[in-house]
Amino acid sequence: MSVSLQQYLDTSFDAFSNLDAYESVTVVVGNEACDLDSIVCSIVYGYLLQQKHGGDNVIAAPVLQCTQENLKLRGDAVMLFEQFQLDTSKLLFIDKVELGSIANAGKLTLALVDTNTLTSDLSQLAPHVKKIVDHHKDVGISYHADCERLIEPVGSCATLVAELLLAEDIINEVIAELLLAAILVDTFNLSPTANRATDKDRDVAHRLTSMITISSDELYRSVLGARCDNSTLSVRDLIEKDFKIAQRAGVTVGFCSIIGRLEEIVTDKEFVKEATEFCTREQLDLMLLLGVDIEEAELRGRSIGLFRLPGKTTLMESVASFLKSNKNIRAENETTYGDCVVMEQGNAQASRKAILPSVMEFVGGETVAIDPSTSVYVNVKAPSSDEKVEDSFVHIEQSKQQEDDDQSPAVLEAQPRAPLEPVVKIITGPKGKDGGGAVDYAVSSEANDQLREKVMEPDEGDSPDLKIKEYSAEEEQKDTRRFRVVTVGEESVKIDMEAVEPYRKVIQHMGYKGTTAIVIISACYLPPRSLPNHASILSQVFYYVIYTLNRLVVDNYIIIYFHSAAPRRSLPGFGMMRRFYQMVDRRLRKNLIQLLVVHPSVWIKTMFVLARPFISSKFYRKVHMLPMIGDLDQHLKMDDNLIPQPVIDYDKVLMSRQQRYAVNKPTDDKPGDALPPGGDSDKVHDETTTVLTDDKSSD
Repeated sequence: MSVSLQQYLDTSFDAFSNLDAYESVTVVVGNEACDLDSIVCSIVYGYLLQQKHGGDNVIAAPVLQCTQENLKLRGDAVMLFEQFQLDTSKLLFIDKVELGSIANAGKLTLALVDTNTLTSDLSQLAPHVKKIVDHHKDVGISYHADCERLIEPVGSCATLVAELLLAEDIINEVIAELLLAAILVDTFNLSPTANRATDKDRDVAHRLTSMITISSDELYRSVLGARCDNSTLSVRDLIEKDFKIAQRAGVTVGFCSIIGRLEEIVTDKEFVKEATEFCTREQLDLMLLLGVDIEEAELRGRSIGLFRLPGKTTLMESVASFLKSNKNIRAENETTYGDCVVMEQGNAQASRKAILPSVMEFVGGETVAIDPSTSVYVNVKAPSSDEKVEDSFVHIEQSKQQEDDDQSPAVLEAQPRAPLEPVVKIITGPKGKDGGGAVDYAVSSEANDQLREKVMEPDEGDSPDLKIKEYSAEEEQKDTRRFRVVTVGEESVKIDMEAVEPYRKVIQHMGYKGTTAIVIISACYLPPRSLPNHASILSQVFYYVIYTLNRLVVDNYIIIYFHSAAPRRSLPGFGMMRRFYQMVDRRLRKNLIQLLVVHPSVWIKTMFVLARPFISSKFYRKVHMLPMIGDLDQHLKMDDNLIPQPVIDYDKVLMSRQQRYAVNKPTDDKPGDALPPGGDSDKVHDETTTVLTDDKSSD
């Protein structure tokens, strides 16, 4: 017998107060954004599972990926809950549910909706994922062997969930209206302009519409109205409501998505003041406003605004030129409003997910807009230590004929430059290279350390004997570009960029895997211990790494740490490593998906073992020891141009050694000798790796 949706929410909520009474607990979670599609699919798919498989000792419950306090920011969902008199106090939220405890009790089954990836906090629960319903691209993550995957590229996940309920004839008017609302919002009311709706979306929406008393147009308008209601928001609220920061090549860019016409926002009398204060506070070099123009419940178009900051005119003009020449964005019809330039977006299908990585690749010098038939080009070169960031962009020379030409210039892509090469090479063809195949090998960790010290040790003369120059208060006030401020704990720490400059390559941004940022940290660029003020400079470099991560990381991120080519005496001691870890705030620890340690030594593995008592088990399980560069292919594709040359050389020596071992295989393994592939070290390279990979404890 069917139950109402409110009865189901009551049952699932009460079940979590007495989980001992249940033998099986299925938890349905959506994506981390927790938008209307995720919320509705979590609740309705959980309802379906409970109706089909639930019982006295079996429960299926939705858990929302937000806090109860933040639910009020989802105006569309709140409006629908109120309309159907669904009690939001009976909803379960991710911060109030201990999924690890349920897993440890052997009761947990996870079902993913509107996503096929787990957040970093839930990554350790991957073996418990047995059901996926999603409309995003399948990234191919391995879950439970019997995991059922329903992944189709439709406009809304609610379409797939609705299809399941319609097939089982487990649906009522309330559920039909919730599902239809999510489909209409995700597809802009099935609009051909938005080009998000598929034939399946339209077919399912038609079937759901026949089950409710309100028209689909009326439903869409009411839900969208609640979602887009900015009447109580100030200019600053609009800027901060949906804001992300990205950083590359020393340039920090803010991306602000706003529902509404940008012309009305940038002409507000408070805009310049609020935008300037916001950009100064966030230390931005450029801010992009991404407007979504919705009129009478229909997507009318998109626009892009660039806010002009003092001293950053050349940077803004260069990015504006790129946006106009990029064939996937096609910015056009430029209009200036004081300190802001607003352009219409020719391709209304390009959202922030497409624009952000494109702009940051351009800022990083990886994409060059060029028209072969004219003299129009943007050549990007890496700034030297005494150059201003905006000076790293060559001015655009453009003929009058091209200005009057409506045809957008072709976009050619340049291969990513090697870290040590100052100027981007403009060539045609695909960008980047796929990494090589994984290498099956094993080498003694002690031999690795000896090799690192003996063969790959950098010359200490390569790094300058740098002392931090002291400024007077007056000089410091004048030279504000020299210093950056980062908050560590509750304290503000000043970073001397002049001291950090020789070591900025310690941290680099590789790009994005979807919306996940990929960050590279290279130990070979650390300051040498021969410096008289080594500890002070090392602390400054660490603060710079935290400063960079705070501005680069918006959502999840992955760190690739190259440990080789750095002599042990240049690395921080255990006490300093512990202090550094404790300074990293919870957000950065939480959003880290993986820490991939390439060329780990006995020293670094020992450090992790010694740190086990004060490192959380969740963080510990994110660490993966990778003996060779080729092992990165198991996790992501690595651009060889971004790997430091000393690290590549070290990897080649290891490879050569492994090949020699394969030819001259010893009859008996001895301590310190290379171990054969397929032996014990092929499974687990040493006891410390066992701890990292097999730890099953929870916080």
